[in-house]
Amino acid sequence: MTQLDEATRKRLTLFIGEEWEPYRITEWPYYSLEYGKEYSPFPIEGVEPEVRFVYQKHRSFTTVPDMLAVYRAIQKEGRWEEFWKYACAHCNEPIATPDEIASVEIKTLDDTLRKVYGRFTAWLFCLSNQAEIPERMKMVAEWMEGEG
Repeated sequence: MTQLDEATRKRLTLFIGEEWEPYRITEWPYYSLEYGKEYSPFPIEGVEPEVRFVYQKHRSFTTVPDMLAVYRAIQKEGRWEEFWKYACAHCNEPIATPDEIASVEIKTLDDTLRKVYGRFTAWLFCLSNQAEIPERMKMVAEWMEGEG
């Protein structure tokens, strides 16, 4: 199974619009009878603000939600077709066997195309083997690198 390096995970994280570095939050403490010490994101007169840094747990890009977040970001940028062509060129699975291609007749072309499209989609979304998700995420990062 492919492990993604930190640089690749960072690139994918930023691509989907999430923070990589810890970010600073300034809050103003106050006390309530019901909950005790609480924090307000708005300034409170006469109260010194407290600053804290929030560290996020980074995505592994090995799960279906991670993969879908990346694919949605590609779609949101309007680059899905461009990525689709790249993925087609880099698909290392036999989508159609030579016998299937040789047996294509005009009347069965639509059925054959549906079958090929279905197999490619299953490969791209790792429907038969979720352990391949890091491979697809690595492919996305390589596509982004070639574009950037």
